[in-house]
Order: sequence, then structure tokens, then C-alpha cells
Amino acid sequence: MEKELLFRLSDNDKARKIASALNPNFNEEGGWKFEYFLMDVYADYAVAASVEEEKYVRAYYTVNADESVTVGEKVEVEITDVTKDEMLALEALKAINNNLAEVKDTYEANVKAVEDLTAEKEQINSQLAEATKSVEEKATEIETLNNSLEEVKKELEEVKAEKVSLETLNSDLNKEKEELAQFKTNVETEQKKAILEKYSEYINSEKYATLESEVANYSVEDFEKEVCTAAVKNTPTIFSKQE
Repeated sequence: MEKELLFRLSDNDKARKIASALNPNFNEEGGWKFEYFLMDVYADYAVAASVEEEKYVRAYYTVNADESVTVGEKVEVEITDVTKDEMLALEALKAINNNLAEVKDTYEANVKAVEDLTAEKEQINSQLAEATKSVEEKATEIETLNNSLEEVKKELEEVKAEKVSLETLNSDLNKEKEELAQFKTNVETEQKKAILEKYSEYINSEKYATLESEVANYSVEDFEKEVCTAAVKNTPTIFSKQE
């Protein structure tokens, strides 16, 4: 009996086909237009960076029976440099948002329950008008329904209070995130100013003023490269062996 051979895409093959699907115009017909750099590949989506825009996307893909890859929806995402504590805070916020969705579902279900109970109550009142012999029985049923309605109203109030609490926590987390981002920016600005000051005597005043005004446009590493380049152009011997 002949053995059946089973094949599947390797991780490298899958990444290559996803990259190709993300760049359908990277050929002679499409003018060799390259749109996305592939960064990471996961079970059902890949993370890619746009070439033309400063953004990242999560691109969902499927592997077809013929081992070809089809890229579907692309969702813009943020890639953030965070500490472990910040990541824990973000995970907590994510869990809170999930709980909020559950609370919303419960709220909507309770509203519908109130509407259903109200409709049922009106139907009972109509029946009471038509059937005077069962007044006491219907009155008891209405009282039960009223109690249920009060319980639902109480639950709705609790849901509203929880929603307010979650919104406050969400606001606090966003404020903390903004403060951390500003702190990082301040630290990097001080580092870049220190680099510029270190090489100030080797750079002409015009270039120094230009670099000083453009501090915010560079990362620390890129700014140091720019400053060193300006220093070498103005003072070619700055990095000589004699020095």
C-alpha cells in the first residue's frame, strides 16, 4: 500500500506568501510598488508597517487548500514601548473593557425584560377588566410582576454605578499613560541637548541653531548621528587617531 505524504506551509513560506499578498503591486505591472513591511506573523493575523504612512496594521489572513494565502481585513494598531507595570495596567484596562461589554449586554437584557414585563402587566390588566371573577388571582400576579420590576430597576442602578466607576478608572489610566509619555519625551530631549552641547565647539553657529530647533524631529540615536555628521563636516579632524 502506497503511503500518503502530507505537506503544510513552513513558517518561512507562510511569511513570504503573506508579504506577497500584502504587496500585490510589487511586480513589473504594478510598477514595483511596495506598500507594507512584514514585521510578525501569528496564528491568524500578521503585523505589518506601512511604507507610505506612519502606521502599523494587523492584517488577517487565511491559508487556502492550495497553500496560497489570502489577506483580508487590515486593522490599524498602535505599537507602544511600555514597561511591565504599564503592560499590566493595559491588560487590566482590557479586562475592564471586556467586563463593561458584559455589563452592557446585561443592561440591554434587563431593559428588554422590563419592556416584556410591562407588556405582560398591561395584558393582565386587560384580562382583569374582562374577567372580574379572577380579580384576586390576577392582583397577586401583578404584585409579583411589580416586585420583579423593582428588582430589575435595582439591578439597572447597580449597572449604572459600575459603569461610572469603570469610566473613572479608564480616565485615570489614560492620564497616567499621557504623563509617562511626556516624561519619556522630556528625558529624551535632555539627552539630545547634552549630545549637542558635547559637540558644540566643533559645529558652526548656523548649523548649531538649526539642530537645536529640530531636536523634537529626531530619536536620540538619529540626533547623535546628525550632530556627529555636522561636527565632522565642520571639523574633519574631530575623530582622527591623533585626537
